[in-house]
Amino acid sequence: MKPRTLSHVVLSTYQIDVMMPWYATFLDARVVIDSPVFKAISFDDEHHRVAFTKLPEDKKTDRSRPGLVHVAFTYPGIHALLRHYERMRDLGHKPIVATDHGLTVSLYYRDPDGGNVECFVDRFTSEAADEFAQTELFRKSAAGMDIDCEDLLARMEGGASEEALMALDEEKLAAVDLQETVKRHSRAMFQ
Repeated sequence: MKPRTLSHVVLSTYQIDVMMPWYATFLDARVVIDSPVFKAISFDDEHHRVAFTKLPEDKKTDRSRPGLVHVAFTYPGIHALLRHYERMRDLGHKPIVATDHGLTVSLYYRDPDGGNVECFVDRFTSEAADEFAQTELFRKSAAGMDIDCEDLLARMEGGASEEALMALDEEKLAAVDLQETVKRHSRAMFQ
């Protein structure tokens, strides 16, 4: 299954409070996500086009350096994303991170050169995504909750609809330990 579009880029930085405003000015973009460790801007109807993740000052490693974090591709629906997961799994490639961000259901892979690639499906329209990104729930859980792709795939093959597979479990999302999830995802993506 092919992606629908190239969606966004994410940059890692030690200067998140400098980089985000600079790019917002440069691209004449609006701020759509503004948390201490993750910020994003958009210049069109996409919920985010350029995002910034803050690098921890005390953990300067080879992969934990300023620059491109990942490129992202949007899939038309969760069924298409799960078929992509199945195809990649069968070729021997599993996601390094599989998460439900609330805004999206996302699978992150490592390419042969060590770069990160995100494949995801949107949960909301662009307008609803902008609104959700401003909620306290999203601010406290933006890193997302881990998901089990095999469980989702089995549910889909059992007849679960797109809507059922994309239903947001707000209670589970609210229970996310943001700092712990950021650490775990950072280890997977930057080591």
